[in-house]
Amino acid sequence: MSSNNRRGGSRHRRSRSNGYNNNNNNRSNVNNKNLNNNNNNNANNRNNVNNNNNKNKGNSKNISKITNTNAMVQFYAEKQIPSSQNSLSACHLNITDAIRCEAELTLEVNAPKLIAENWVFYVPVPPTTSFQNSGSVKIMLDDPSIEAPDCQFLTDINGREVIQILVDVSKHKHFSKSIKLSYLFTVNLFGRDLYFDPNQSIPYQIADDTEIKSSLSVNNSFSFYDEEFKQWMESEGSILVRQQEEFFDQTVIYAQRVFSYITSNFEYFWSSNLDRSLTNIIETKKSDCGGLSKLFCSILRSQSIPARCVVGRWCSSKVKNDKSCHVVAEFYVDQIGWIPVDVASKILHGSKKQSSDQGKLPYFGEIGTNFLAFHIDYDFPLDSVYFGTSNLRHLQNPPHWVQSSQGSLQNHSFSYNWQILSRESL
Repeated sequence: MSSNNRRGGSRHRRSRSNGYNNNNNNRSNVNNKNLNNNNNNNANNRNNVNNNNNKNKGNSKNISKITNTNAMVQFYAEKQIPSSQNSLSACHLNITDAIRCEAELTLEVNAPKLIAENWVFYVPVPPTTSFQNSGSVKIMLDDPSIEAPDCQFLTDINGREVIQILVDVSKHKHFSKSIKLSYLFTVNLFGRDLYFDPNQSIPYQIADDTEIKSSLSVNNSFSFYDEEFKQWMESEGSILVRQQEEFFDQTVIYAQRVFSYITSNFEYFWSSNLDRSLTNIIETKKSDCGGLSKLFCSILRSQSIPARCVVGRWCSSKVKNDKSCHVVAEFYVDQIGWIPVDVASKILHGSKKQSSDQGKLPYFGEIGTNFLAFHIDYDFPLDSVYFGTSNLRHLQNPPHWVQSSQGSLQNHSFSYNWQILSRESL
């Protein structure tokens, strides 16, 4: 993602466009060292971005500010609750619980053989979902200097919001060999449970045009127009095909049938080099939470139902740092709103829970207050500033780069620590 702001005094000049950086060549030589904690591939397709100076779409409101007090630099951004209206549907999402959660993700980078000149970081702003709102993020940098780093608030064409942090070591000299940032996420979380009652009318969340369009799109992650995927859909007969009557409220019936099919015929599997392509998932009939959620969303998108993956971390008080990353899915039905589903949890833990009296399966149309969303869907082409554009699959571990003309990356290391600070009832 890119910005049009200039920073005076830098001896490194870079070209800017109206969208993502057009430089396709990552530079890594004796004069420029690239340290990135993700597998970076230059993006072939560039999505355009808009600076936050443009008017916000829909009914959400963004607030941002920079403060620098007591050696702690903070950048704050918050997204407010979207508009809603009373539903005409017989299906409703009940609120079963509500909490205010604070969680901190700390990134520490050490490069003892390097003399850093500039650091680049990105962090997502928590989105509004079926179970989360009023999300905010504070970036805290232990910094005795009086000058704040350059922070930019950016939004891509799908409405996803990130903050870019640029640290010029000439103004923060103690960061020449190491740096430590803390990202403080604060959100309202709601337990949700889908139920049927034709005699009720309750408010539901309205999706804006940007959300609907992005949740129906075809891209590298959701390649449901590929011939192999279409042939697989056809081979399964009518199970995965939306029937004529399965619109409006009946969309829920179809979505649960897809959910049931996946959770009955696929296995949960994770590895560090897992291939999460749709082709591999349907061939091997296994994947992790990200792959299984993507399969569910791809099937629904192929039937013109808005569906999206929600990427984040578990935020219960008992969560272990190395097992906190998770992905769930949501699909949208007019007059009901975004409906949460957790495909992986159904496969792993569904045998311990029974269907509801109304026939709803466990982990379908329900979610607790133990998951904090970082962003929607995958694939972030991010401007690394000094090394071109890097296409990152997700931001569960917010990325970083370091630029230098002196030293080497020998013995460099980085680590993340995820900690739940508080969970208070609303």
